[in-house]
Amino acid sequence: FFFFFFFFFLGVVLQVAQSKEVWKSNELIASTVKAVNIPDNILKLRYSSKYHDRIIYNRIGWAISYLTSANFLHRIKRATYIVTDRGKEISAKFGLDVTKMVIFNEPFFKENPGQKGKKGPQEEKHSQELSEQQVQDWVDSSIERVQTYLLDKMTKMDPYKFERLMVQLLSAMGYQRVMMANH
Repeated sequence: FFFFFFFFFLGVVLQVAQSKEVWKSNELIASTVKAVNIPDNILKLRYSSKYHDRIIYNRIGWAISYLTSANFLHRIKRATYIVTDRGKEISAKFGLDVTKMVIFNEPFFKENPGQKGKKGPQEEKHSQELSEQQVQDWVDSSIERVQTYLLDKMTKMDPYKFERLMVQLLSAMGYQRVMMANH
């Protein structure tokens, strides 16, 4: 449930962006969150990095970046966006089903890799590679979230279902003669 990838939000961001002429990025992100109606417990999830960014806000930010790279959104100034005519065409054609393949197959994206919607030589090149520490931070935070989620679910389970789950788990781990108690 919390493993939303940025491409989940592509179509939503593009549709939300058409409801207003000009968007500040923080307004567009907030309106997208509202449109998707994300539960509070998921919305509150944060990365364990030193910045503690909210995961969903980060993912929507990446969606905005990719939509800009494909020229579906245009950055008119820092953190300010409008929907392009091409973005309107794509939204009309695909609706919420705008995928990363739609982005990657877009001629503007292919011709201008890494441009993030800008034109000209002043664009900085950013590495797409993750550092080992970034990967480790992500793994650690994912493990922690999964552990918390599973513990919460198991403590709320019916005791008989919990016992059945433990029998299945122990059997899958190779333990023999594992059976449920007679109740």
